[in-house]
Amino acid sequence: MSLAQALAAHTPSKPGPKCAIYRLFQELDPDDAAALTEALADKNRWPHVDLARRLRAEGYDVGRDSVSRHRKGDCACGTR
Repeated sequence: MSLAQALAAHTPSKPGPKCAIYRLFQELDPDDAAALTEALADKNRWPHVDLARRLRAEGYDVGRDSVSRHRKGDCACGTR
C-alpha cells in the first residue's frame, strides 16, 4: 500500500478523555479558575514544573507533562 492510499484509508481516532487541566477547571470555583488561567498564561513566573508542583501541593493530581501539553494545545482538551 502506498502512503497516499494509507492516508486516504485512515479512520480518525475517537477523542480521548479530557486533559487533566480541563478536568481541574471543572472542579475550581471562579476565583481559583481565574488564578489558574493567569498562571497558565505566565510561563516565566510559572514554568511547567513549578506550576505542576504547586497544583500537587494543593492536592490536585496534575503533572508537568499535563501542564506542558495543555499550554501547547497538544492535549485532549475540549477547549482548544
